[in-house]
Amino acid sequence: MPARAWALLWALCFVSWPGGARGSPCIAPCRPELCPPVRCAAPELMARDECGCCERCLGAEGERCGGTRGARCGPGLVCVSQRPPEEEAKEEEEEGTGRCVCKEDGAVCGSDGRSYSSVCALHLHSWRALHAGRERVRKAHDGECKL
Repeated sequence: MPARAWALLWALCFVSWPGGARGSPCIAPCRPELCPPVRCAAPELMARDECGCCERCLGAEGERCGGTRGARCGPGLVCVSQRPPEEEAKEEEEEGTGRCVCKEDGAVCGSDGRSYSSVCALHLHSWRALHAGRERVRKAHDGECKL
C-alpha cells in the first residue's frame, strides 16, 4: 500500500476514534508532524500526551479535568469532582466533570498589591506579566492584601 494511502487510513482511524484525537489510543510510530499545534496559558501547563508523542495543555485553575479523556491539571493543582458521590460512575462516561483546584488553599497577597484567590492564580498572573514584559509578581504574604 502506498505511503499516502497509509497516512489517509491512519488519519481516518485517528479522527473516527471516540473522542477524536484527544481520546485516541497510542499509535506507533509517533508522527509529531500530525500533532495539532498547541498554545498553553503558561509553559508549565504544556506536557506530552499519554503516548509521549504530541504536546497538550494541562488544565489551569478553574478549568475542567477528568472524564474519559483524562484531562489533567497543571503543577500544584488537583482535579476535584463536581458531582455527588452517587453520580461518580456517570462521571467516567463524560469529559471534564471535575475542576482543577489549587492544592494550597486560601487567598494570597501579591507583591503588586493585588489579592489572588490562590497561590496558583498568582503564579499564572506572574507568568503572564513576565511574558508581557512586566515585572514578576511574588507572594507577599498569606491572606488578602490590606490597605
